Amino acid sequence: PPPPRWRGRAEAPGGARYAYSGADGPAGGFDEAEIGDIFADLFRRGGPGGGRARMRGGDVNYTLAIDFLDAANGATRRLTLPDGRHLDVRVPPGITEGQVLRLKGQGEPGARGGAAGDALIAIHIEPHPLFRREGNDIHFEVPVSLAEAVLGGRIAVPTPSGPVTVKVPRHSDSGTKLRLRGKGVAAHGGQPAGDAYVTLAVRVGPADAALETFVEGWAAGKRRNPREGLKGA
Repeated sequence: PPPPRWRGRAEAPGGARYAYSGADGPAGGFDEAEIGDIFADLFRRGGPGGGRARMRGGDVNYTLAIDFLDAANGATRRLTLPDGRHLDVRVPPGITEGQVLRLKGQGEPGARGGAAGDALIAIHIEPHPLFRREGNDIHFEVPVSLAEAVLGGRIAVPTPSGPVTVKVPRHSDSGTKLRLRGKGVAAHGGQPAGDAYVTLAVRVGPADAALETFVEGWAAGKRRNPREGLKGA
């Protein structure tokens, strides 16, 4: 025999009233309009519990521009939020362009006692006029005089952690590269500090009469062709 038909009304946990029908009723027992009313009322009330559910606040996104050296060595910088609050952001050494720092609980407030969201800080690193970074290594060019290149000597050069003294080998050409171990990006996250690579660039500068006289009588210098082997020369 066919199952009995039954109809009635019931109350959802949050107090929402809805209608249902028997097994042979529309939509498998519920009218589509009635189903829509059920969910609409439930969402208005925040689900079961009558709107007492806690809601976490949303995350907010910021961009923090920092100096090249701060990115290499680490620093603490203050960020002013649109609402006037200030956040002290600790920038770890070795941070890279676009890396995002998460500050727990510094986003939008939660609803009904829910936890606040987080502040997501995207890092932008300003370029440096001298240093160029590759991984944790630093590359830069340092000018040397003709006398320093020919005779060698010690010169002071900058590094991200401060100036150091390096030895210029005798008879150095432009392009000679010196390696300074551990003078690149500071150690971080279990990684060792990077190295600094100094490329020498010989600069003659204004030549005085004595240098001109010497070069004019320097027979060996005239015989040597520095472009020997260069294609097209």
